[in-house]
Amino acid sequence: MSVWRDLPSLEHFVWQTVHRRFYDRRAEWFDAAGQGLRLVMWWVPEGHRPGIAEAADKLQQLAKTGESDAAFGWTHARARWGASG
Repeated sequence: MSVWRDLPSLEHFVWQTVHRRFYDRRAEWFDAAGQGLRLVMWWVPEGHRPGIAEAADKLQQLAKTGESDAAFGWTHARARWGASG
C-alpha cells in the first residue's frame, strides 16, 4: 500500500521506473486462479494515513458497487481526472 500526491506521479512510478519490470512479471507472483481485485485507489485528505482496514474496506466497496469517486481503479481515474498511462 502506498500514498501518492497525484495521479501523474503514480503513473510515472508504475510505468516509467523499474516497477514496470515487476509489473510485467506479476504472473510469477500471483496465482491466475485468484484473479480478484488487487488494486483500489481513493483520495485521502492531506496528512491522513490510511491503514490496512481502510484499504480492505475500499477494495470491498469497489468489488461490491463498482468504480466511483470513493473507490476506483485506473479506468475511472483516467476518465475522471485525466491520467494518461
